[in-house]
Amino acid sequence: MICTDYSITQDLSSGQKITFVSIAQNAQFYLTYQDSNWLPLATAASASWSITSYVNLAVRLDNGLLNTPPVVSVLPVIYIPVSVQSVINLLVVDADNDYTQCRWATLGSVDECKY
Repeated sequence: MICTDYSITQDLSSGQKITFVSIAQNAQFYLTYQDSNWLPLATAASASWSITSYVNLAVRLDNGLLNTPPVVSVLPVIYIPVSVQSVINLLVVDADNDYTQCRWATLGSVDECKY
């Protein structure tokens, strides 16, 4: 884990992790990262979290290239007052110009709400 940011006033750090692996061409799989260290929430003293991504390394039919996934920029911590409706704007960039949208996690073949 590489620490990329630290806030003295919030006593908060964030970072990134890079792992290199060899994967077969046209492979399709889910990649999940989970942990339990997080800021105290208004509804719980601690909370577990996870992020899951579906990876499809098949060649795109429309251009013969691998898909370039979208990139989302968001602050690591967003404070929202309890019982106050809020809007969080996310900057999404997709190099392939694919349609992107945000949605609530769902319970399907991969339990996005399990952790």
